[in-house]
Amino acid sequence: MVDGYDASVLGKQFIIITYGGVSVTVQVNVQKRIAHERMTVTIVDSKTNEKMSDVTVTLYWIESDGSSTSFDEAPADDNYGMPWNIEDWEQTNDSISNSDGSYSWSIPDGWWRVKCEKDGYETVWSDWISVPPSRTDVSIAMTPIAKPVIILGDANGDGVVNSADSSTILRRLAGWSIAIDSVAADVNGDGVVDSKDAALISRKISGWDASFS
Repeated sequence: MVDGYDASVLGKQFIIITYGGVSVTVQVNVQKRIAHERMTVTIVDSKTNEKMSDVTVTLYWIESDGSSTSFDEAPADDNYGMPWNIEDWEQTNDSISNSDGSYSWSIPDGWWRVKCEKDGYETVWSDWISVPPSRTDVSIAMTPIAKPVIILGDANGDGVVNSADSSTILRRLAGWSIAIDSVAADVNGDGVVDSKDAALISRKISGWDASFS
């Protein structure tokens, strides 16, 4: 029988080996932490349910204290734990999900949260996950960030293209401190908001055969 050895703790440890009624204390030096459980996370788009690649995934954890009550109650939602230092556990994977939207780790006992980030999507935190047992069916959905709707010609952003928009452009050009949507105001598409845009808006609302680009 061996007592006192913990492969998840680095450094020198004293273990007691008992055989045939005789106990011997031995010092060992743990140089590599060993993780015994497995976690696999699959990331999908919440709108299409398609698996997502190139998601930056970060694990946060609260290490188990080894007590019989350590998993009785999940940590609070506003407790994010500590980032897991993957190098300490001899992991070779990077933190980017692969082409099928999944990512796996060998992990030690504890409470775990998964943080997922990708441009164009809202950042997502998973609920707290207790390990053990191994968790190979964790699914996380990421929601796309809605793109703003741009109405060409709506320089003042009120949702309507009318004479107030051409006036907004002219006042801004005259030095007034006035809010303007420069993307919507550039109706001729030349990259500059100027009097040409104001004139084009006036022609358009007057019924001329004028088009925005």
